[in-house]
Amino acid sequence: MSRLETMDTSALYTKGTRVWISDRDEVWKDGVVVSYTPRENILVSDAAGTETLIALKDGSKIPPLRNPEILTMENNLTTMSYLHEPAVLHSLSQRFTLSNNIYTYCGIVLVAINPYCDVPLYGNEMIWAYKGQQIGQLDPHIYAISEDAYSEMKTLGRNQSIIVSGESGAGKTVSAKYAMRYFATVAGNEQETAIERRILSTNPIMEALGNAKTIRNDNSSRFGKYVELEFDKEQNIVGAHICTYLLEKSRVVFQAKNERNYHIFYQMCAVRDLPHMKHLHLKHPDEFKYTRLGRAPVIDNVDDRTMFLDMGVAMTNLGISESQQAFLYSVLAAILHMGNIKFTEERNDSCSVDGNDEHLKIAAKLLGLEVPALQKWLCHKTIKARNETIVTSLKVKDAMSGMEAFVKHIYASLFHWIVKLLNAALTGGKNETTNFIGILDIYGFEMFDQNSFEQFCINYANEKLQQQFNQHVFKLEQAEYIKEEIKWSFIDFTDNQPCIDLIERKMGIIDLLDEQCKMNRGTDENWIQILYKEHSSNQHFQKPRTGTDQFVIVHYADKVSYLCHGFIAKNLDSVNESHIELLMSSSFEFVPDALNAKTDLDRRIAKKLELASETFGMSDTGNISSPKRMAGGKAPPRRQNTGTLNKSARTVGGQFKTSLNLLMDALSTTVPHFIRCIKPNDDKEPFGFVRNRVVQQLRACGVIETVRISAAGYPSRWSYTEFEARYSILVHSSRIRRGETLLNCQTVLTSLVQDTDKYQFGKTKIFFRAGQVAFFEKMRSERMFRACVMMQAHVRGWVAARYYRRLTFSALKVQCMVRGLIARRRARKLRQYNASVRIQKHAKGWVQRIKYLRLRLSALLIQSRYRARVAYEEFLRVKYDVNARIIQKHVRGWLARCAYKDEVHKIIQVQSCVRRHLAKKQLKALKAEARSIGHYKKINVRLEKRVFEMQLKNNEMISEKTNLMQEAKYALEELAAVRKQLLIQTRCKETVEKEAKQTSEELRILRDDFMELKHEMTRMGEEQDEVDVLKERIRELEEEVKEARESAEADKILSLERYTELQQSMTRDINSEREHHQNIIVENSNLQKQVKELQVPTIVLRIYVTLTFN
Repeated sequence: MSRLETMDTSALYTKGTRVWISDRDEVWKDGVVVSYTPRENILVSDAAGTETLIALKDGSKIPPLRNPEILTMENNLTTMSYLHEPAVLHSLSQRFTLSNNIYTYCGIVLVAINPYCDVPLYGNEMIWAYKGQQIGQLDPHIYAISEDAYSEMKTLGRNQSIIVSGESGAGKTVSAKYAMRYFATVAGNEQETAIERRILSTNPIMEALGNAKTIRNDNSSRFGKYVELEFDKEQNIVGAHICTYLLEKSRVVFQAKNERNYHIFYQMCAVRDLPHMKHLHLKHPDEFKYTRLGRAPVIDNVDDRTMFLDMGVAMTNLGISESQQAFLYSVLAAILHMGNIKFTEERNDSCSVDGNDEHLKIAAKLLGLEVPALQKWLCHKTIKARNETIVTSLKVKDAMSGMEAFVKHIYASLFHWIVKLLNAALTGGKNETTNFIGILDIYGFEMFDQNSFEQFCINYANEKLQQQFNQHVFKLEQAEYIKEEIKWSFIDFTDNQPCIDLIERKMGIIDLLDEQCKMNRGTDENWIQILYKEHSSNQHFQKPRTGTDQFVIVHYADKVSYLCHGFIAKNLDSVNESHIELLMSSSFEFVPDALNAKTDLDRRIAKKLELASETFGMSDTGNISSPKRMAGGKAPPRRQNTGTLNKSARTVGGQFKTSLNLLMDALSTTVPHFIRCIKPNDDKEPFGFVRNRVVQQLRACGVIETVRISAAGYPSRWSYTEFEARYSILVHSSRIRRGETLLNCQTVLTSLVQDTDKYQFGKTKIFFRAGQVAFFEKMRSERMFRACVMMQAHVRGWVAARYYRRLTFSALKVQCMVRGLIARRRARKLRQYNASVRIQKHAKGWVQRIKYLRLRLSALLIQSRYRARVAYEEFLRVKYDVNARIIQKHVRGWLARCAYKDEVHKIIQVQSCVRRHLAKKQLKALKAEARSIGHYKKINVRLEKRVFEMQLKNNEMISEKTNLMQEAKYALEELAAVRKQLLIQTRCKETVEKEAKQTSEELRILRDDFMELKHEMTRMGEEQDEVDVLKERIRELEEEVKEARESAEADKILSLERYTELQQSMTRDINSEREHHQNIIVENSNLQKQVKELQVPTIVLRIYVTLTFN
């Protein structure tokens, strides 16, 4: 029976009292007491009006009472009067959904609820706001916990630890990141800024290699992480060290639906187009087996390319060389390619791999191995007998399992190698470390539909952490009572040591699993049968009613059913020794270092634990109070010292057990601070609160246990001053003495509470049992209600009397004010009339002055415009006369030149007639000479020379044409310049005329050149006449040839051969003459075309010049 039931419950469970009713959907819902019969039944009604009768005789618990509204939004759950599960759940819900407060204290625990959206709570201004502040002075925050740990280390010189736990997706990694950011900000100095940057730079690297997308979380940490921040004697950060636990290696080769492999694989595929990544032969993630199993290669609002670049910058900041980065990327790419290697089944239960497999070659190259060696040992294994080694073939299934184990071993070794490099970069160097703050980011309690070896190890770790948490909470509760010097009895709390013994003691679950792994034919079925036999009587071990492949462990949070399949294989985590030897033969220099990285980490943990034992004088059980005292007489078996590594711990379970014990011993040397991260819903809805999910996590993470321990003692604590100020009204004022705070509190309590066990007086506080503060609040509310009724009666009478007096006084006041108002209105009207007359006078004068000024301005404007118009017309007339004279001058010159050209043309015609007459005479004289063939050849030679001369003249005319065109271009450019100057300097008349004369002179020169060109055309016409003469001569020659042919026929003396030769030679000569004649005609036509082309630009130029001057 609870303490609440032993109290006078009839005073608390009255009609209308608000209680909590158990509900299947909402866990707890609001209700009101309708009637209550002590120890028999209670009738309650919910918000919908549904009444429920609870029979207390059947053993049903009485409904928990609700806290007063004043205590609902408190930032510390332990300050509430009624400490129970519905009160905690309701307070968290109200603070989270209504006030958007994601942090709440629960004693020494900070409850952090993931809001699933960005909140403005983590800027540098918030860091400096919490710097130097004690817990409780400001709102709950992770910075407050960090500041408490830092200030306690700084003041007392004791090592601290912050333990962050919760489900996947609850925000553990982010919380640990913000804690490290706080320490890096407040504990840094100007000389050590590089240390802080390096510490914060580890986050993107660890997230890329150790985080993955799961069904519940897009950035879930798939390993446990313990980071020690090292401080010097001045409390400045000088270094850090990272330890990791239980990496989920199976994710490398298998992912469930809607999940991803580790982020690094997708980030590398996203940057496959970069120059230094092309040799890895990466493709889209859907092209690789190990990245397409989950069918979710993309995360919303996450850019894998940007994340990879950030990780590369972080590696550079931490001093990881380019060769080390290249080795990392090569091995990771090799893992992807190995997943695509195909095995072919052969006869005799063997298998093989095609030597030309593209992925096999790439993987071998990236691992620095020989292709035949990798091809061989993927399909074979070695069996060592006494003095010989036997190589046997593998089946396809065994070969694929072996390759998957090989790949998992490579990734795990690579992960620990990166952690080793990070620790080397975070080493403090020569600075001496005096204290440290450890931050533990570890997985929370897990319970799925099917739980395997990973969930077993995770829940085992949470059992150990919960034990330490319970013991630490109880120690603080004890210390508070001793500090206040009150009488108290030892509180019994739930001790989970029997459950831990079930797992880790001799012949426990892990021990039996290791024994089964040592057997050559050990199976999961044999192991679980041994468990049934050995632990069937253990209250924390249960056998399911159906099935023989499962076992149930009763953990502190809940019962969890584990499926035994795969326990032995995962515990062994065996890798073919030939694979290890093959990997050691790699050409990469970093391979041995990577394979031995995990051993170096374990060795460092053991060394640090030995130093801590020497420094703090740890016993076998660490620094924790004796379990015998805490449990009130029953002492659990003591755990053996695990300060050194167990060399026989070859299995995963054994290694994890040893590492976990080392961690617990390390944490026991520190002052712990607890952060419990809560996942409010599974849909990642911002500020969505699902009560079933939250209460399950509150039970699992120990918050409810903290409340239960607090409620078992004196959970409500008030200072004397606060209690006197709030509850002194419950007694008559004559019994209250000023300045006697302690005496007044005693007077109030002795007069109201008869049972002295329900409260105790401490040195600075009053301690109350659960429910007492709510009782006082109820009495205070009733007293305040009666006082308010009395005050209202007196106040209403006083208000009515005052109203009558004010009404009479107001009537007289109104009359005075009305009369004064009338008089003031009359005076105001007189003043307004006089003022209006004066305003009119001044306004009329101002209007007339404005009219005069506008008229004067208009007259001046008209005059100026008229004078400007007359001047402009005079300017146009003068300009017209000047342009007319210029046009007359040019027209007269043009007419004179035309008359001159006509005369020259007539003279040339006369000369042509004379020359033609002389040519005819000369032709007659030459006819006689033309009868001989030699003479005809001479004529051909002369014609050729003449044609050549005509070609030379043609070339000269073309060059002259080019020169003329160039000069015309220059003339156009100069004319454009002249036109521009005319537009700009219209008043410089003399300068314009000079330039016009100069332009006219140049135009005259152009006309002369044109005339010369025309004369040349005339000469060409004469040459055409000569060509006609030659044509006539050719016809005569042909006639002579014809006559000679006729004479040759008649002349029988000439031989036929000579006649034929003569005929052929004459035919050739005639053909050559015809070809020359045709060439001359073609050249003549070309010259005429060129002349015409020269005539057109000249005419255009003349028109342009005329228009320009006009």
